Amino acid sequence: EQPPYDRSQLRSIYHVRNTDVYRLQCCSLSSSTTKQQKNNVGEEGKAKDERNRIDVMLSHDWPQGIEQHGNTRDLLRRKPYFREEVQRNELGSPANYALLQTLQPKWWFSAHLHVKFQATVHHNDP
Repeated sequence: EQPPYDRSQLRSIYHVRNTDVYRLQCCSLSSSTTKQQKNNVGEEGKAKDERNRIDVMLSHDWPQGIEQHGNTRDLLRRKPYFREEVQRNELGSPANYALLQTLQPKWWFSAHLHVKFQATVHHNDP
């Protein structure tokens, strides 16, 4: 798809594509380097790994399940109509959750749900 978009493409460009998620996941060294390989590198390799980490991720939608990493009770007090989606684990984007797990950015900002919500995700791999 390329601009100018026709009516069918205009609706389609807003959808998340698996190919785009895959391309973003390729930005992560953790997706292409095993833990053993990481343990065998010296200080230079560790510094390179840190330089290649993504510091900030911006997305329209939240990663799916992110509400479980913050004050869910306060979120539901302010946005009670999220309750059913939270109970079904359908709040947020599954694709963004996959990216969060793969890329492990230091910061992630999303605004789609129009509420300030802070969450802290602790990853096994720093």
